[in-house]
Amino acid sequence: VFIILNTDKNVINFISENAMRILGVAPNVGEGSDFSLLDKESRDLLLNQIRLMKAKNGDLDDEHEHMELEFAWVMPNTNESKWMHMSIYNVIADFTEQEESCLIVVISDYTQINENQKKLEEAMEKAQDAAKSKTLFLSNMSHEMRTPLNGIVGCIGMMKVHLDDREQLENYLYKSESTANYLISL
Repeated sequence: VFIILNTDKNVINFISENAMRILGVAPNVGEGSDFSLLDKESRDLLLNQIRLMKAKNGDLDDEHEHMELEFAWVMPNTNESKWMHMSIYNVIADFTEQEESCLIVVISDYTQINENQKKLEEAMEKAQDAAKSKTLFLSNMSHEMRTPLNGIVGCIGMMKVHLDDREQLENYLYKSESTANYLISL
């Protein structure tokens, strides 16, 4: 939505036709209309946002000064909540033969952008949780596998030492086999 506000006279010089589609507000505000032609909620929100921005950033005295904000908006006809982005530009305009201070207000529907951002943040959080779980799993599994493997390697070493003692070899083979079966069960 594109709006030109005359801050010297406190009137709306122009509001674009897509105001109904974006804001749910009829663009029946003609040149020279004051802000009261907007519905009360729309007017109060717009004026309040401009006041907040002035309080935050000082008066909008410098030509070409630019401010941006995002705000929640409820569509008047449907009560649907939307997220809007507003850019306000301070300009000096020559609509008549004298210069007047105006604000050019551009309002865009950022609902889909914000929803996509939330989905991305949720996906990132899930991915980080999955990475933590994977690291923990691998750490635990590494320990669970290393200990039995060390036992098997130890038994093989002991078998080499006791090649001539059949009873000891059978004992080490039994231990190696049971440890290997444990690993397979993991």
